[in-house]
Amino acid sequence: MSQEITQGIRVLTALGSFEVALSVLKAPETCRYFIEHFRTSQMDSGSVFRIVNEKNAQMRQRHPIQVVQMGLRETARSRVSQPGHESTKHTGLKHFQWSVSAAREGLGNTYPSFFICMRDEPQLDFGGQRHPDGHGFSVFGMVRSGTETIRKIYAKAEDGEYLQRPIPFLKTEIIG
Repeated sequence: MSQEITQGIRVLTALGSFEVALSVLKAPETCRYFIEHFRTSQMDSGSVFRIVNEKNAQMRQRHPIQVVQMGLRETARSRVSQPGHESTKHTGLKHFQWSVSAAREGLGNTYPSFFICMRDEPQLDFGGQRHPDGHGFSVFGMVRSGTETIRKIYAKAEDGEYLQRPIPFLKTEIIG
């Protein structure tokens, strides 16, 4: 993946910043979708709003994951056209530790939210059982710096998956 990276995103929170390298050649539609949200400053009102760990998992407990989810909540209306579902079967990308993936409700129903895997999460790949339809989620990047910030954020997990006190984005930008 590293040879194809030409763009990235940077997010600043009160706990520090991190950068995501985008895999624009392997997941072009998903990258376009998120780049547009960052370019139009829609993500400036985003936050870290969900942290799932082994103690607080509420949804799909039979297939636990460890992720940090951020961006805009699923109720936010996007002004950007939906990307097609770029499954890991088609892109060859996998949900490894520090992978960045698009949140979705159903196929073709992505919303402006993404999550970072805190460990390898094969249940999120195509054929995995985390999503009922088996199509998995669309990996579109990898954290390239700021893993210490992501760890600090992950340590802020609460009793439930959804944070009572979301961690707001202070600044977002496209880099590269």
